[in-house]
Amino acid sequence: MVVSGNVIERGNGDASQGIFFRDEVGNLPFLNVTISDNAVIGGLYNGITADGVKGGSITNNIVAGFADQTSWLRVQNSSGLSLQGNVVTGFVSDLDAALPAGNTTIAYSTDDGAAALTQWLKSHDIPKAFGGSLANFLGFFGHEGSFLTAALALPTSVTVQGTGLSDKLVADSTLNSFVFGGAGDDTLTGNGVHAQLAGGEGNDTFIVKGPGDLVIELAGQGTDTVNAFSDYTLTANVENLRLSGTATEGAGNELANRIIGNGMDNVLRGLAGDDTLQGGDGNDRLFGDDGADVLRGDAGNDRLEGGLGDDQLFGGEGSDVLFGGAGNDILEGGAGSDILTGGAGADVFRFRADALSGSDVTVITDFARGYDRIDLRAIDAIASSATNDAFSWIGSSNFTKHAGELQVKAVSGGMMLAGDVNGDGIADFRVMLQGLSALSSSDVNL
Repeated sequence: MVVSGNVIERGNGDASQGIFFRDEVGNLPFLNVTISDNAVIGGLYNGITADGVKGGSITNNIVAGFADQTSWLRVQNSSGLSLQGNVVTGFVSDLDAALPAGNTTIAYSTDDGAAALTQWLKSHDIPKAFGGSLANFLGFFGHEGSFLTAALALPTSVTVQGTGLSDKLVADSTLNSFVFGGAGDDTLTGNGVHAQLAGGEGNDTFIVKGPGDLVIELAGQGTDTVNAFSDYTLTANVENLRLSGTATEGAGNELANRIIGNGMDNVLRGLAGDDTLQGGDGNDRLFGDDGADVLRGDAGNDRLEGGLGDDQLFGGEGSDVLFGGAGNDILEGGAGSDILTGGAGADVFRFRADALSGSDVTVITDFARGYDRIDLRAIDAIASSATNDAFSWIGSSNFTKHAGELQVKAVSGGMMLAGDVNGDGIADFRVMLQGLSALSSSDVNL
């Protein structure tokens, strides 16, 4: 029976169990047992226990107790066991009065086990369950702040370390690499295979070439940016993301992120925080999710969904679909024939002069009178004047070839709002309000 390569770590919680071989009944001894390369940190008193074992070995283990709980390597009622290379805070045996030669006694852990984990990493790979990520491994045990010390101890890594200035550091192209920028505004480039990029203090930029690159940042270490050439989700404490190359998907974290797409058809998600998402070229889909977000579709036929919070949605060029979701949202379709849905809350549908086109029709699907507003104040109702003029409401009357007239007429499926800004008697913009049977000037910011 073999027990090898396990990590049992208390962190800052209560003492935990360890690795026990004990026959409570007393009928069956454990034969040829191997206990090797394990770390029991902050365990109960029986950290690693062999009770009733015949033959085998206990080698290269760490048993590190805390000051409030002694943790032992315990051997009793056993025979034929070899003990070598173990590092322990205590040893109890009915065979030997002292820890046998070839093993070491250490003091209690005073740093929640961070140093003991570092010692274990000097001769062991990161467990596969953590995807080979040192940050995930240490973060699981509450030791995120110890990643640099531990990474420098890794035998399988090539370490690239900055000077404390504004450095440009590149991971080895083939080997597992750990790149640490330190102080300064650094640029760290991964290899796309297996590189851990730790910026340290300063406003750092990370070039992520593939899914094998992991960005590590701690809180309070500046405003950082990832430039990703593959689909990417921001790790903790990183603020900004820009997609490059053929990357199509990007997502934020709990911070107020800025996420910018590329020329592909992107899918961008803000997740938690008050985020700013910008699609760029391509037919993009932007999701604000939680928080008061700002979504900009830019070029292309985009779909924008605000989610929760009081969001601002800007379609930009193209025929876009905007959905505000919950909250009091601002929706601005921009150029093209757009479809706007406010969702729950008191929403504002805003229009600007630079997006006017008599051939396009913007559709508002769920205008709620008394709650929602149409805002035309960014349009100069009389284009030829030097001032920013308000519209004149003429109700259902026809245009009279006077610039600045705003009319509304009942049409199939709702009401059509139209404005004439040049006085030619022809609508320069049109807004279809689906499902309405009436609309008055009190619904519009003229």
